[in-house]
Amino acid sequence: MNPSILLVDDDSSILGVIQEHLKKNGLENTHTSSSLEEARKRAATEHFDVIVTDMIMESEDAGYRLEKYFRELSPLVIVLTAFPNETTLKNCMRSGAYDYINKSDNEAYKQLVRSIKEGLPLNKEKKRVVDRDARYITENLDDLIERHPGVYVAVLDERVVGHGKDYEALEKQMDERYPYCDVTLFYLPGKGERVA
Repeated sequence: MNPSILLVDDDSSILGVIQEHLKKNGLENTHTSSSLEEARKRAATEHFDVIVTDMIMESEDAGYRLEKYFRELSPLVIVLTAFPNETTLKNCMRSGAYDYINKSDNEAYKQLVRSIKEGLPLNKEKKRVVDRDARYITENLDDLIERHPGVYVAVLDERVVGHGKDYEALEKQMDERYPYCDVTLFYLPGKGERVA
């Protein structure tokens, strides 16, 4: 198990502590961002299996806004906050967070490791509120056909992450590369090819 994890917190010392604890527990592929905007930019070009976000950063609701941004994407989202309250707990869980952890709890980092390890296998089965990848394919179909005619494309989080002529081979490759995500495979017709 070597999921790609993005830790988002505006306190660099906290990021270091969390990163070190995860590494000690076999979760070594960790990356950090210190703001909502930086996390969004990284997610636009990199794939993450897990997002662990603080709730209060540059604004009171930064963590919640980040969680909403990832709600329809593939990562498992875990909120780690020093200021838990019932309202934010309800809002986070309603919008799709897998867990909501009190940073001040003595067992917080153990709970974080447990949540990641238990949540990732379940994450692949989650149903996204809106299938953004199908919408992405529909909205960009002409461009995709022009760039990848006559092949299957693999789309994850509104990005083409692979392509090939053999469906089974591409599916196997995606299962190996993204074991915790539901990657959308779609055939793009070649020039002059009729689609039923």
